[in-house]
Amino acid sequence: MMIEAGHRYNIALNSSEYGVDIRDAEFNYKRMLKTREEVVKTLRDGVLHLLKKLKVDLIEGYGELTSENTIMVDGVEEIRANNIILATGSKPSSLPGLEIDNKYILTSDDILELEKPPARLIVVGAGAIGCEFAYIFANIGVKVYLVELLDRAIPGSDKRASRVIASKLKSLGVKLSTETTIKRWTKKDGCLEATLEDGIVIEAECILLSVGRVPNTNSFSNIGGIKLNNGGFVETDEYLHTGCGNIYAIGDILPRPMLAHKAFYEGVIAVENILGYKRKVRYDIIPSVVYTIPEIAQVGPTEDELKESGYEYTTSTFHFRALGRALAMGETDGFVKIISGADGRILSGTIVGLSAGELIGEISLAILSEMKADEFKDLVHSHPTLSEATGEALWGLSERMIHSL
Repeated sequence: MMIEAGHRYNIALNSSEYGVDIRDAEFNYKRMLKTREEVVKTLRDGVLHLLKKLKVDLIEGYGELTSENTIMVDGVEEIRANNIILATGSKPSSLPGLEIDNKYILTSDDILELEKPPARLIVVGAGAIGCEFAYIFANIGVKVYLVELLDRAIPGSDKRASRVIASKLKSLGVKLSTETTIKRWTKKDGCLEATLEDGIVIEAECILLSVGRVPNTNSFSNIGGIKLNNGGFVETDEYLHTGCGNIYAIGDILPRPMLAHKAFYEGVIAVENILGYKRKVRYDIIPSVVYTIPEIAQVGPTEDELKESGYEYTTSTFHFRALGRALAMGETDGFVKIISGADGRILSGTIVGLSAGELIGEISLAILSEMKADEFKDLVHSHPTLSEATGEALWGLSERMIHSL
């Protein structure tokens, strides 16, 4: 919601080339918050309605696993079950010296509760969450400083994708500092002053800590049969079974990317396995999306990961700047990159551009179906659409790209 609001505001300010001249556009932060709450309420009410219709008992309280088939709620109500799915989620991480106080040092949850945007904001961590919030606030006029310990924004993504996003953020006025972090910070006249390891001093109203999340496992940590890895995540087999009784685990407590749609998928797999279907989970078909504009969408291994594994592969990239629909929309940043293996099967894909998250599903389907590039390229895409870029990249795997040399 906040990303969409900022994007619409940016469009309003930059539409003169389309004959739309809005000289006095203003961003109403309070009105945006009201709309956001309305959207959240609609979604929440919809879920509650579904649970009621399906006759699901919703018990609110702190649940603690006390045995392989027993849960204690708020220490007073005991619930017994033949099968249990653990889905206790995660919470924001903190850093030494940057302990969360919900006033100066904020989590991604805290910053959503601000009644007005800060004039200046330091974002620590240039992963997905950090870049998304940097984009949101820079888009509405906040002075944003983005600090990353590693050498680039979105460190785990395709390197070219990282460069595109870094360039876009800088065009919005974001000051990106990589290979550094905050050495110390002090309060100053109701604000704060932060000193980076490289000596740069930054003043801001608050710091957003976006350095990942940690799994919530306290509610079942006393059950000996449930194993945790060194990162505190629950270990399961490929059927999502914990190895303890009839207990399964899904979502952020597993050692995989913390994504809502991944948890949905795992939930379906866990339930079907409880019912006896013996379905294995596949993480190579689950896309991840960074919701900046342009978006970054990735499914399957990156090219760097394939290189490190010694895997033989072929890549093909098509840029949106050569696509009619992208030119007409003024959204030419980005590309579609598809990787196939030695046997021609689609292994992975990266899309950077407007609606990348909507487009990546096509590549996920190709991986799921073990489709080869020669088969996939025969799919006809409507013209003019952004999806044509996927078709062009597929043709490129056969060295027969139509609209690029």
